[in-house]
Amino acid sequence: MNKIYYLVFLLTVSLSSCTDNSDTEPILSSTNEITSFKLLSNLNSEIQNDYGATISNNEISISLPYNTDITELIATFETNANNIEVNGVSQVSSVTPNDFTNPLTYSAIAENNDVNNYVVIINIEEPPMVTAQNAGIVNSTFINSFSSNAFGWGTNLTGNTTQNFNSIDITNNIVYVVGNNGAFYSENINRNSINQYTIDLNIGNIDTKKTTNFLYVLTENALLRSSNNGQNFEKLTYSDFSINQLHISTDNNIYNFYNGKLWKSTDNGNTFTAINSNLPFDNSISSKGFYIDNNNTFWVISAGKIYQSQNEGTSFSTYNSTSLTSDYNIIFVSPDNNVWVGNYAGILGKSVNAGESFNLLDLTSLNSLATSIHDIKFSSNNIWVAVGNGNSGLVKISYDASNINGVYSYTYGTGINNDLAIDENGNIWSAESGAIGKNLQNLF
Repeated sequence: MNKIYYLVFLLTVSLSSCTDNSDTEPILSSTNEITSFKLLSNLNSEIQNDYGATISNNEISISLPYNTDITELIATFETNANNIEVNGVSQVSSVTPNDFTNPLTYSAIAENNDVNNYVVIINIEEPPMVTAQNAGIVNSTFINSFSSNAFGWGTNLTGNTTQNFNSIDITNNIVYVVGNNGAFYSENINRNSINQYTIDLNIGNIDTKKTTNFLYVLTENALLRSSNNGQNFEKLTYSDFSINQLHISTDNNIYNFYNGKLWKSTDNGNTFTAINSNLPFDNSISSKGFYIDNNNTFWVISAGKIYQSQNEGTSFSTYNSTSLTSDYNIIFVSPDNNVWVGNYAGILGKSVNAGESFNLLDLTSLNSLATSIHDIKFSSNNIWVAVGNGNSGLVKISYDASNINGVYSYTYGTGINNDLAIDENGNIWSAESGAIGKNLQNLF
């Protein structure tokens, strides 16, 4: 009997030794779907509410309010994929920011490396309609369409409007223009139309500036403030001083010269405090005689001298330039730190040493139009000078760090070119007497 058990044991061991012990290949998942996609307000300061996307046929679409900044948004998503990538960069839900200015492809990658691509599109809603029910607004009317001819600049409105457009500013692709009869204009730079918002105050507009959270319009007797891109305005008045200039620093503080002092507001214009009561210059400078550059350095031109402050106006250094006469009233600092000045006699000055000395260029040699300089701007290694003496004109100056390589002038329109602005695509805009200019660089 024991022999039988022994034989059975040997047979069992023999069969066991013949068994294949190799590992079984794991089965990798092929699931690679994005099942949910959201933008949450607690992760994105640019939005006030949570927004869920619609997912259809591998397209993820989501709509956000007008004028929302979508250059750095953090998406919250759910997926059964092993990994999500955008342009080869692994994505973490509720963590990874992306620029959604253009459609983005989210690649859902399964465990078996199968890829399922989703195109994420963020649509920006049209600006809300402005009606008579909006406080501070009395109407909204379409006043002009830009023509693609005439080199792309705006149709001349002389004879059709009494507007003298004084100031133009561009922020986040929106154009803000103010005119002399209390009207405010806004247009998305990618659309060929302008909307007119007539402010319900019998005042003339002088200047407009846009900060991160507010739009300001300076008038003859008040400062107007809007938190919704001009749909509604608050009227700010002050008992202790008058605001006659509108200057915004890189940290969104507001500055104004009055009664021999430099005043500063750190609370969006609610209150102003005098920060310098011992100015070394006459504070009756022109609005373009004061400039704040990208480094938050303050520049002033007054009585032929250049003044600079690197402590936000607490104190100023003086440069006694022997090159300038007392009639220079415009100062501008280009990104390469060259200082440019101009006057109503058509003389343009350039300084490569922070205003200690200037090389002067007489623009009147181009034509009689340039006898009055109204603004100076920089774009694409060119200096652009707004001129006007009965007709609108623009001067283009091509230069490098030390030399002016070419000067070009173009006369167009009827009126005076009062102000210039450059959009993010490098297009030149202008506020003029009776017209708004667009794509003026195409004149050259």
